[in-house]
Amino acid sequence: MSGETVPVEDAEAMDSSAADADIDAEAGVRIVEGIGSFGAIEFSSLTAKDVLTTEFTSLQAAYDYYNEFGRIKGFSVRRSKVGRRTKQGAESEIIWQIFMCSREGERDGKHMQRKDRKKDPRPITRCGCEARIKSGGFETVGFEIKDIYNAIEKQRRAGATDAESALKFLGTLRTTDSGIFWRYSLDVDKRLENLFWYDRTSRYDYSVFGDVLGFDATTVVFGCAILSNESKASYVWLLRSFLEAMKGKQPKSVTTDGDLAMKSAVSIVFPGLKMTSRCEALNMQLEKFIHNGYNLREFVEHFQHYLEFMRRRELVADYKFAYGEPVVKTKLEAIEQFAATVYTREVFKLFREVLMLASNVRVVSTKRTSACVLFEVAMYCKQRSWAVSWAEEDDEFSCSCQWMESFGLPCVHMVGVLVYLNMTTIPKGLILDRWAKRTKQPRAPCDKTRVGEIPDAAYMSMHAAMLDDCRELVSLSCWFFEDYVDVKTRLAKERQSLRDKHRQRLGVPEEASRVSVRDPMRARYKGCGRRVVTS
Repeated sequence: MSGETVPVEDAEAMDSSAADADIDAEAGVRIVEGIGSFGAIEFSSLTAKDVLTTEFTSLQAAYDYYNEFGRIKGFSVRRSKVGRRTKQGAESEIIWQIFMCSREGERDGKHMQRKDRKKDPRPITRCGCEARIKSGGFETVGFEIKDIYNAIEKQRRAGATDAESALKFLGTLRTTDSGIFWRYSLDVDKRLENLFWYDRTSRYDYSVFGDVLGFDATTVVFGCAILSNESKASYVWLLRSFLEAMKGKQPKSVTTDGDLAMKSAVSIVFPGLKMTSRCEALNMQLEKFIHNGYNLREFVEHFQHYLEFMRRRELVADYKFAYGEPVVKTKLEAIEQFAATVYTREVFKLFREVLMLASNVRVVSTKRTSACVLFEVAMYCKQRSWAVSWAEEDDEFSCSCQWMESFGLPCVHMVGVLVYLNMTTIPKGLILDRWAKRTKQPRAPCDKTRVGEIPDAAYMSMHAAMLDDCRELVSLSCWFFEDYVDVKTRLAKERQSLRDKHRQRLGVPEEASRVSVRDPMRARYKGCGRRVVTS
């Protein structure tokens, strides 16, 4: 690493000592767990025997191994055929897979001689390369999938109850998020009945985007809840807990999935509030992270992973749209350019469609009153007309079509009046905060920033930079066993030191008192149908 020239004999000795850390001395087999194990492998001099005496802990580890070998040798790798178990009860389990050169195979001749081709054919990239590796060995495993599940269930029963574990996990989140909030209720037998929680980011998002609340039988948009039954009382408890968490701020409308008990609860907690039944369940996204076999603790933990995934996607989208401006397409350049600077990219595209229709708007008549100016507008060659009012003092607009109230964007009639008045900007009253680029900057007043706290985007940048440094640290420390032990010991001390600092800064006790909560009764899920009793 220092650039010094090492004699061949010393290099061979170093290579053999480093390899011993990953090789089973008795069996003569190298165990590869992933990229972190590659530091002791000399890929440039691998032989067939070396590969045959290597075991991989996962298919991904095998793929990374062959991918690194290909990188050293000068070719790229792709996945190919896969073998699955056909035994009843264990279908679709992968028992082997082939990884091969990306230039394997040849292009089909029919694609080379097409007479109806409009474009030049793509360059030929396949040359029939036969380099490949086949991973297998599932038959050597001394247990079945059922044995794994039994062992996991045994471990669960040995410790605290599932409900207690879930609540304890929420308590541990306070070490990194002082804004974590949860409420739960118990039945007469001290079984967990209802559970609701949210974190600091959810509360902040609600303060910015909380005009509309999406609510269905399994998910709350600005938080998450687990209910033992889908009754009106449970939903009332949930909505009141939600109001408590959000410091009493009420949404302007609620969208549900049409559940009658839910509608009744909304009318009790939010009387007179607008409510519709158009909510599409979020289960399609959640299914990527949560399965029906999870217990309470696993559900809570994986739901937090789901939130992190969604928030990272949001940050990536913000980054992509933060630079550059869209090309002007309409003749109304000034107002289009202004809209591009204030609206998010997707909302701007919707507004531009409205802007393109503004040239079809005709102002039929105007009338000035003591409070506002009334415009009667009509579309080109159409008989119907609409009324647009403009309060000059407050610079507020409204239209009889109610498009702004329904969709949150200025209607074509309003935009036509803006053009008629030679306005080059959109009045503030027509720009909802949730559609603006800078909505989440600066932080809302209710979200007090602590000393040393940084925005999510900066956190992600620091996180990525630290991971990059750690990769090299791991690679170097695994070359020699004594370095591995030394670095691992120091990391453990540093980790504990940082945990203590976090607890002191956030005022979190070292060990929360153990709550005595029994697991809830197993409930039948919604839509599972009625049980048929047969004699």
